[in-house]
Order: sequence, then C-alpha cells, then structure tokens
Amino acid sequence: MRIKLRLLASLAQITSKDFIEVKLPRGARAADLRNVMKTVLGIDERIANESALLRGGIALRDNDELNEGDEITVLPPVSGGCSYSLNNEEDR
Repeated sequence: MRIKLRLLASLAQITSKDFIEVKLPRGARAADLRNVMKTVLGIDERIANESALLRGGIALRDNDELNEGDEITVLPPVSGGCSYSLNNEEDR
C-alpha cells in the first residue's frame, strides 16, 4: 500500500522534500513506517524513533495500523529534542 509522508522542519531539510510517498505491505503499522524512514529514507535512527507520527492531527502509537492512502505528518523533535547536529556525519 502507498502512504504519503509530510515531512516538517529538519526532516524536510534533510530530504529536500516536503512530501514523500512510501510503499508498505498491507497491515503495516506505524513502527514499520519508522523502519522505512531509517532504512529507505536514511533518516537517523534517533530522529525516526523520537518523531511524532500524526494522522489527521492525532498522534499514532507504534502498534497503530496504517491504511492505503494515509497521509502521515512526521514531526521531528524540536527545541532541544536532539542533543547532536543533524548534519554531523560522526553523530550518525
């Protein structure tokens, strides 16, 4: 199934995109989406794990099931949520 990710703040800067479409198997959960963020999109593990995933403005738990055509907003930790530089390769 296809899921549309809306990337905000530092994630939009890292990927140079505001929206990305990803493919996941039917029955995938929010935790599976976090894995795709790390392995396919190359987002740092700490950022992927700490980012809020929102569907319709409501935060998802990792065991929440995703649906075909969902638009998920990915809100990374802000205001000191990360203690390392996003652009420093040694921190990744």
